[in-house]
Amino acid sequence: MLAPKQILVLISGNEKKHEALERALEFAAIEDVHLHIFSVVYESISALEVIFNNDDREKTKQDFIADRYIYLDTVANDLEEKGIKCSARVEWNHSLHDAIEAVIEELKPDLVIKRIGTGKNNFNPFTTPVDRNLIRYSPAPVLLIKSDSWKTRPITLAIDPIAFDETHIELNNSILEYGKMLSQLTNNKLNIVSSFTIPSPSSTLDLPPVDYDLIRKNNKSSIETKLQALLKQHQLPLENIHVVEGSPNRALSDFIVKSGSQLLILGSVGRTGISAMFIGNTAEQILSEMSCEILAIKPVQK
Repeated sequence: MLAPKQILVLISGNEKKHEALERALEFAAIEDVHLHIFSVVYESISALEVIFNNDDREKTKQDFIADRYIYLDTVANDLEEKGIKCSARVEWNHSLHDAIEAVIEELKPDLVIKRIGTGKNNFNPFTTPVDRNLIRYSPAPVLLIKSDSWKTRPITLAIDPIAFDETHIELNNSILEYGKMLSQLTNNKLNIVSSFTIPSPSSTLDLPPVDYDLIRKNNKSSIETKLQALLKQHQLPLENIHVVEGSPNRALSDFIVKSGSQLLILGSVGRTGISAMFIGNTAEQILSEMSCEILAIKPVQK
């Protein structure tokens, strides 16, 4: 997978430094990229209905948008002077997620970068609806970050080597290629992680004795063999394969903590419609346990 060339950078406020933009510039250091810096503004004007007429309210709205454009254009011009292609975009929308989804659909970026939502539990991207919906619905890869730069910490790739359907096989390949590219960009090592579980029969069933240690050993060996074959296809070193026992969310969460990983890369086949409100997919279950940065990759749309 090639480095992203069209990057949508989501920023807010008039800060001197934006983490998402700083991270995007690290891609610009190795590739000729076009940065689309995007901001959503909205101020409730309904409370001013008694004071202002429709024209006055519209002028107030346009003033808010113009003020934001002035700031973004300044940022974009500074980048252009440094030889980095950059364009600014401002949208007026009370729904941040709807505005982001619309601009992704229009621009079709190779990557979306956003700072993990700030709040009481900002260690986890799934504590904010915007970040959660971005991972669920964005057709483009979404990078949710915490800091303005890459750290000297491992990058963990969540791989399902026993996948047999085309969608998940494609995701495995995309994850490995993205991981290889980011490893070269950051000079950080890759950890390739897969998990497995051993089902336990009901204690009420009268079954013959089972050698669970042998089953565990065979499962682990089989997954390791499949991982090695995948890594050879992508010309990646084999020494950082980790096969861990446990449910995907718990096993990965524990591994992230133990390894001190900065970033987890995984595939996400998001649900849509009513079922999405009640049933999270595997990626969402995993992410609810994470305290690191996240890169969620979707299958290529055909």
